[in-house]
Amino acid sequence: MADHEHIIFYEISKGPDSFAYISDYACKPIGSTREGLDILDACVKADQLPPEANLRQKPYPPDGDLRWSTVAQNGKNLYVLRIDENMNAHFNSDPAMPEPVICFCPHLPATLEPVEKAERHSANERWAVFTVDTNKILCGIEQFNDKLEHEHTCAHHVGLPLYLNLIDDETGLPALLAANHYHGVAHSNAKNAAVTFAHRGPHFTSCVSMMYVSCPE
Repeated sequence: MADHEHIIFYEISKGPDSFAYISDYACKPIGSTREGLDILDACVKADQLPPEANLRQKPYPPDGDLRWSTVAQNGKNLYVLRIDENMNAHFNSDPAMPEPVICFCPHLPATLEPVEKAERHSANERWAVFTVDTNKILCGIEQFNDKLEHEHTCAHHVGLPLYLNLIDDETGLPALLAANHYHGVAHSNAKNAAVTFAHRGPHFTSCVSMMYVSCPE
């Protein structure tokens, strides 16, 4: 099995407006999968991304929506998601649905796994990792070329909807549900609602993001 070519970092944090933001990505070439996992373990131990990740300060998107759109790096790459402490959230640990990142792709062959080995890190539930192999995805859809509509003249362009399986620390509810729950409580018990809101992490407007796989230009 081929080694990963890059390790790619994203960080989810709460902005000053109390909404959730995902940072721009930082991509670091690696010589082997083992090197990437060693980098990941060191980051988790320090609970911070490596200095060379050089994440830009401008979060995406600027409207407070957790969704982000990104183009998958060509080849087989290791993706890392870190949830900052200020989020008051963590990746789901329910054995019935433990994957931190779930890909919904009804238009892809059932035998194709676009997102591979999605796992929460065993040492810190605010870290998750998964693999995307663009070559495998493109090979998997070649048989459907004559049936697919493309957004440009390239042979392949596939959108992967990625669901981030996040849980609210305080309530144990899915983060999107917990973020909206206090609105209903506020009408019946304003005092408790104020406490819940003060403790809550950021607002989530969506936990679904898009990753696009396109042919190399």
